[in-house]
Parts: sequence; structure tokens; C-alpha cells
Amino acid sequence: YFDTDSGGAYVVDNVFDRISGMGMQMNNTRAMVVSNNIFNVCGLPGLGKWSYIMGLTGIPLGDKDGKYEKGYQSNLRNDPSLKDIPAYKYSPAEASKKFGSMGWGNVFMCNIWNYNDPGANYFLMKINPTANTWDNNIIRSGGDRDSIVIKLNDKTIDWRKDWVGKYGCDKNSFVAGKIA
Repeated sequence: YFDTDSGGAYVVDNVFDRISGMGMQMNNTRAMVVSNNIFNVCGLPGLGKWSYIMGLTGIPLGDKDGKYEKGYQSNLRNDPSLKDIPAYKYSPAEASKKFGSMGWGNVFMCNIWNYNDPGANYFLMKINPTANTWDNNIIRSGGDRDSIVIKLNDKTIDWRKDWVGKYGCDKNSFVAGKIA
């Protein structure tokens, strides 16, 4: 679990195996790299909204009381060189204005997402998918390509029409159905 203000971390070369509930959760993260991981059989449909392989959430309308912006500005005053780090490219206020949430710039590439039960969600997101990069992954669902479940802002979106077509995510990823 990576919580608010996590940024610049690399989650690489891991195996997330048979985790009931959320395989991995990221909340308001920025400029993180999730690559070359195996997510195997994570998420169980019986757990409802807490069942997914990857959860990526962000404060949708920004920082209402300003505490994240104040923390960001305080960090920069204490160490101005932070502005050179990709995770500090945008302040919480700038990111919220530009992307609609504070979660942005994360890269999800070259992962294997394998789950057997088509009732489990592939992703649960409350962010702007175009503010992040998703590509060159291998996705194997329990059913066919149309059984991939993506929840975006509490609505199920269509894999081909919305996720790939509208948002441009996983265009070069490989999707496999059931393997006998």
C-alpha cells in the first residue's frame, strides 16, 4: 500500500500471489513505476468493492483544506532541490487542476496481470487514467477479453471502447482469455 504523497518509488520484479482483496493499492501517488511484476490471482468477487488486482485512487477534486499543498510547499522551502525530482513536478493544486486528482505520472508497464475469476475487478480507479501510462502488459482474465472489469469512478467501463479506445490505455498489451 502506497499512501498519499508517495512518489518516485519503483515497484519492480515482485510476485503478488493469491492475495484476497486488493493485490496492490496506490492512493494519490505520483511518478511511480510499476514494472515487471506478476499479479497472480489477486482479488475475490465475494469481497465486493475491495476485490481487485490493482487499486489506484486519488483525491478527485484536489486538496479541499489545503494540507497537502501546505506540506508540498513546506518540503520545497526546506529542500528546493526537490523540484528537480519528477514526483515534485506538479504541486497538489497544479495536479488537481491539470489531471482532476493528485494521482498522476505513474507508469504501469511489462506486468503480468493474471486472475481466474471474471467477477474480480482488473482495476479499481478513482483517477484520470490518461494522467498515467498503461501499456505492454499481459492481462489474462478468467473469461474472454470482454470480461475484463475496470471500475472507474464507481462505474464499470468497457475494456475496448473506453479503456483502450477513449483513454488510450494498454494499446500494446496482450489480452488472453481462459487457459485450459
